[in-house]
Amino acid sequence: MVSHIMGWDKSFTKTLIQIIDKGQVTLKEHPDVQAFNDSSVAFGRNMKPHDAK
Repeated sequence: MVSHIMGWDKSFTKTLIQIIDKGQVTLKEHPDVQAFNDSSVAFGRNMKPHDAK
């Protein structure tokens, strides 16, 4: 669950930086939510507790 939240937080932060830096305010739907979630879960299965930053 932590890795899932970490993945979306990282994605949102990247988008937020683009908005701040470039004045870009267009938010788009993620192209493949399920694949993104699956990737986050796979990452979480291999991460150590100290990796949860």
